[in-house]
Amino acid sequence: MKNLGVHEICKRFIHGSVKYDEKATTGVRTSTKKENRYYPSAPIDHEKRSKKTIIAFGDGMFGSSLRGNKSAPVRMIKKALKKYCGKQLDICMVDEYLTSQICNKCKTRNVDNVVTAKSKRRVHTVLQCKQNNCNIIWNRDIMAAHNILDIFLFAAKNKNQRLDAFVR
Repeated sequence: MKNLGVHEICKRFIHGSVKYDEKATTGVRTSTKKENRYYPSAPIDHEKRSKKTIIAFGDGMFGSSLRGNKSAPVRMIKKALKKYCGKQLDICMVDEYLTSQICNKCKTRNVDNVVTAKSKRRVHTVLQCKQNNCNIIWNRDIMAAHNILDIFLFAAKNKNQRLDAFVR
């Protein structure tokens, strides 16, 4: 069962995040449209791509748990991705330093947690940029993913250099 989940993660990494599709060739088929809405069609098994795929992966290796949450099986996913794609895949590890603390739009470290109006509590997963011309609201994980992509693309174009905002 665990391998099936890792296989599904690999397919989503490589082919996108659409799990169920009307055009699937296998799965539960029913005779009427009314019944169809209760049975999702099977995931599509995609053909092998001829293009080379590059995945920029954050290199944060956390302990077994962080704040009581179970960590992702990063090593198992990387190994399964290599097996799934073979030579058609390169995995590039990116240092995650400051990726969830710097605004992706203006590249400044001027973000604070959003405070709820009713209870005055800070929401850890939601950040707002305090820069005057920016003032954008981010989900911390999405902002970090955008920053990892920017770091990777900058390093690929500039001889493995890092963006100034993310230098240690």
